[in-house]
Amino acid sequence: MSNPKGSSSKAARPHSAGRAIFWLIGPGRSFLVLGVLIALGAAATVGAWPEIQRLVHGNQNLWLLPQNIAINAPPAWIKSDVRAEVVRDAGLGRPISLVDPQLVVRVRNAFSLHPWVARVVQVTKQHPARVQVVLEYRRPVAMVEVPGGLYPVDAEAVLLPSADFSALEASRYPRVSGIAHASLGSVGAVWADVRVQGAARIAAVLMEDWTLLGLQTIKPAIRGDNTLSLAGCSYELFTPRGTRIVWGHAVDASSGEVAAAEKLARLKRLVAGGASLDGAGGPRDIDIRLPGDAVIVPRTALIPAPGATE
Repeated sequence: MSNPKGSSSKAARPHSAGRAIFWLIGPGRSFLVLGVLIALGAAATVGAWPEIQRLVHGNQNLWLLPQNIAINAPPAWIKSDVRAEVVRDAGLGRPISLVDPQLVVRVRNAFSLHPWVARVVQVTKQHPARVQVVLEYRRPVAMVEVPGGLYPVDAEAVLLPSADFSALEASRYPRVSGIAHASLGSVGAVWADVRVQGAARIAAVLMEDWTLLGLQTIKPAIRGDNTLSLAGCSYELFTPRGTRIVWGHAVDASSGEVAAAEKLARLKRLVAGGASLDGAGGPRDIDIRLPGDAVIVPRTALIPAPGATE
């Protein structure tokens, strides 16, 4: 015969356990359970962190090596090894963890400083460790002639690496002359002289048709020191034989002049069918600034360019 007292004691145990469980998961206790689980998970993570670090450090697929930084191919006019120069100058020669949160920013900033890079379009991380960088490259539009040599610039008058151009290659670009002072600044920076900035704008318009038009130089109409704003600068173009084209201002809508695109169209009409800007009678002056047809005058009667001084 069973002991009623013992039976009562055994029955009480599961009842007490049920009450404890009910207290833990009952109404209002859900957040307590969640907090306990989070705390346990955090403790486990902290405890495992040294092991995680060891695994990451030992996984070669998570370490970016310099040879695994890839860029889109530079255009033909760039002879420099852009990728190698950025790796060298920005200290990217050591392995970098792919999980480094600053990796993309670091690579982007490094490439943005190269003088041939106009803009970093995109930086993408890949696994195994590799970074693909998409760059927008600068394009040279003119060579600026100053005492000491020729210096390439882009359409924004940014000074480009001159070592990338041979003498023959440099001769194929529009030449900006009449710049007496070589206020170069650093490679990759905008040339401070606003006359160079305006000439670079004009060269960008003419570059594709430079050879067709038979042009040689772009000159500021105002000689001497750089004292004008960009909008105040006026320019002339010259052929090798001395024909002068009065281009006018580098900024459109200045002084009632026609737009740069219309000026170019007028020059192309003058050389249509194989004709020359020089004409049969030798060097002449051609004014393409104002609305209407181009004004062509023999060299014996020079056209006064705006603000021109000798």
